[in-house]
Amino acid sequence: MGAKRGLSAVGAVLLAMGATAAAAQSGGRPDPFARERGTAVRDRPQPNYQPVGARLGGFVLHPKVEAATEVVDNLYAAPDDPVADSVLRLSAGATLRSAWSRHAVSVTADGGVRLHASERREDSADGRLDVSGRLDLTRDMDVDLGARLSRRAEPRGAVDAPDVSAEPIVVEARELDLQGRRVVGRVRATLRAEHRAFDFRDGETEAGGEIDQDHRDRAATRLIGRADYAVTPALALFVQAGADRRDYRRSDGRDSAGVETLAGVDFEMGALVRAQVAAGHVQQDFDDPTVRDIDGLAADARVEWFPTSLTTVTFSGERTVEDAERVGAAGALSSRFGLTVDHELLRNLILTARLGWRRQAFNDADRRDRRFTAALEAVYLINRRYGVSLTASREQRLSQGTAAGAAFEINRLAGALVARF
Repeated sequence: MGAKRGLSAVGAVLLAMGATAAAAQSGGRPDPFARERGTAVRDRPQPNYQPVGARLGGFVLHPKVEAATEVVDNLYAAPDDPVADSVLRLSAGATLRSAWSRHAVSVTADGGVRLHASERREDSADGRLDVSGRLDLTRDMDVDLGARLSRRAEPRGAVDAPDVSAEPIVVEARELDLQGRRVVGRVRATLRAEHRAFDFRDGETEAGGEIDQDHRDRAATRLIGRADYAVTPALALFVQAGADRRDYRRSDGRDSAGVETLAGVDFEMGALVRAQVAAGHVQQDFDDPTVRDIDGLAADARVEWFPTSLTTVTFSGERTVEDAERVGAAGALSSRFGLTVDHELLRNLILTARLGWRRQAFNDADRRDRRFTAALEAVYLINRRYGVSLTASREQRLSQGTAAGAAFEINRLAGALVARF
């Protein structure tokens, strides 16, 4: 029933978009959905410190190399007897972007290794290939396409990572996106389709036994429809409806269909505030009738405040349903909040402070997790090609309930040298 209601909601949104768009006329007016009066610190152009790249016909190539070192005081996210280690991170990649007046194509490939000074079994390698493009069909209509392949080592302390694995679990992901967007007068219509597939490689215990991870393999497909109406050039109202399907290789009662509906506002207040805030309802219905469904308040918010031209304060929040593979739970209602302050101390020196909070309430399991994160970062651009960064961070997890997980704290200090061309 949940999937049917979701598809009906998406259809209703699309019908409303089509009917309103057919009645509107563009008239060659400026984009009523542009929110460009305020500029975030990290979005501000820095022509004296931006890499030029290599021109290859109608494309520009931007290579990047990074070397970083990190000290961590609790490598295994253990509740007791933490193990400290130092890590060397080496990565390299490149982005090839089109420089056309219409349409766009971008290809990014990168990879890296993490080498540990003492705990060599924690060494890992990752990689990513990202291809995206935009087709400008008309002046007011475009289509975005994206495809990504990635391979990464799951971090210790991840909520679903097996505690007894001698090495990090490797996750391979395949992602596809297709989005169409049209603006007609005061109406913007958007339809988006997403597909995500995750393959978790098996782990191994200290004794050499296999840790089967096939039960975590899954594919998720989502369809989202959205309609925006510009009340004024600085204020728009929108409605959004999405339906998703989540299928596991080995179900164990976790296959499900979900519905999320949101209504919100997208606005800016001069050059002082830019925001998008939405609230609604989310529901995830599981195929197995013995598994408890999840439903509740859904929310999505991002507010940027520009107290001065040199400082940006960003608040973000989200409440949605997440997958969970822990024994006894099929999903979790997750709430996230974040606060970031960016300050441009010098033209080429940006200071950042971040705070994060996340709460997960699991269905069919008496467990509630809370995770706190905090970080301080300084990024100094030496010139167009070279930059350095220094980051200090802290992560803490608390877990409550009869099925509670282990609590832990992790502190990290990292420094990096980046070369961009």
